[in-house]
Amino acid sequence: MQSNPLHKRAVSQIINALRLYAPEGVIVSFNGGKDATVVAALTCAGFAGYYEEVGDIGPPPRGIFFDDDLDFEQVKYFVKEVSLSRKLSF
Repeated sequence: MQSNPLHKRAVSQIINALRLYAPEGVIVSFNGGKDATVVAALTCAGFAGYYEEVGDIGPPPRGIFFDDDLDFEQVKYFVKEVSLSRKLSF
């Protein structure tokens, strides 16, 4: 399988943000949508690449989810499932 250059570029930018702000300073917003799911996956890949680069295992990516009474229960369930499977800290 060939590597996608856009994927590499996105992960590289996240690694650069981690170098600049440290893992504690990088937070991903997640609302359960398709775009946010891709961004969360890229963020996790960036964290993995950063930790591999520095030779350490640090805290998982932090995420933020704005819980709203208008959200469907399925969305809340999906957010919880993604946070557990991707080890996002909300």
